[in-house]
Amino acid sequence: MILRAGALRWITGFKYRTIEPYWLMTNFRPKRAIQLNRIHLTREGLLFIEAGYSSDGPSGPTIDTSDIMPGATGAHDPGYELLRNEMMGVPVDILQPVYRIGEGLIYSTPDDEKVIKNARHEQIRHEFDKLLADLMLLDGQIVCDKFEKYPLFKKLLGKVLSIQSSISMMACGLAEYLQLSCAERNIQRLNISAKSNSLESGELNRKTAGSALFTKAKFSSSDLHSMN
Repeated sequence: MILRAGALRWITGFKYRTIEPYWLMTNFRPKRAIQLNRIHLTREGLLFIEAGYSSDGPSGPTIDTSDIMPGATGAHDPGYELLRNEMMGVPVDILQPVYRIGEGLIYSTPDDEKVIKNARHEQIRHEFDKLLADLMLLDGQIVCDKFEKYPLFKKLLGKVLSIQSSISMMACGLAEYLQLSCAERNIQRLNISAKSNSLESGELNRKTAGSALFTKAKFSSSDLHSMN
């Protein structure tokens, strides 16, 4: 079971903006509390979103429905925002619970990753993706329970939501890869540009120095003629 606030409420604006605080317990254990804009992550793993937090909502193959919004806007988006800022430089551990709703269904966690000390960027990213999948499955299950009188439809809906959770995890991973690849290309371009500017600057310095030497030599020659 994931402990969290009763509901996530939002209005349109950025694309969505929360109108009430929202919180949930995560498996992250930062060495100290992290705060970024309206996002807070405590040492105990409490992810707290202030009212007024802006998000672009679900992305990829998902649609903006009430069973997906809490996971996307209340957990995944703020998580990736922290991740893009390298968790504000704070080392983070990850402690897996005994039971997770998506374990074995959407993803599988190796034994050596049940407890991760000083998690790497990719490990933190994957944990936020798993949290999204868990929340989508949990809220999808709540939706399915509304169709208790229609067992066949409930079963079919459950399978559809499970597939959607799997696709969302893959889409999140792909989006992050493309984003990082784009960032790496930008860094590479900046390095090339800096190197080019450095070379041009060096060439300019050499030309300036050569011009100064030529002027000095010309001046010295004129002085010799005048002295003669």
